Amino acid sequence: MAYLTSRPEGIPSSPQKMQRYTWYNMWKTKRWPYNEILPGDLVCWYERSRDAVVWQTHVVKIERFHYPKKSEAARIIERRFGHHVDRSEDYYQTRPARGFCVAFSVKTGKRLNLRKPRTLKFSRLGWQRVNAEIASKWLRV
Repeated sequence: MAYLTSRPEGIPSSPQKMQRYTWYNMWKTKRWPYNEILPGDLVCWYERSRDAVVWQTHVVKIERFHYPKKSEAARIIERRFGHHVDRSEDYYQTRPARGFCVAFSVKTGKRLNLRKPRTLKFSRLGWQRVNAEIASKWLRV
């Protein structure tokens, strides 16, 4: 399966940094694609500040879990992936006190700079399945 995920800014520009980071989403309730995303899936990264897809990656490892406290979610991510979670990041600070987390690591593929066509809308959830229209009009695959 192929997905787009959105980040406001700060997506690493080097493949080494992209692969060393553990990416995660934390929600109060299970949100899509909590149960769907799998190792091997294609994830394209849309950076809102650039209005463009900037990376094509593949999921290497994924973990899903309920967390009773936000600090426990950070500890679980650190323990399972071996990477530090920056608790001062805006995203972490704004996450629910308890809920569900999907965390994953990626293997980098291509660095891209594909501007979003004006006619395509991006989901407010920060995730979107790559359908035929997105594939042909935006990702050119």
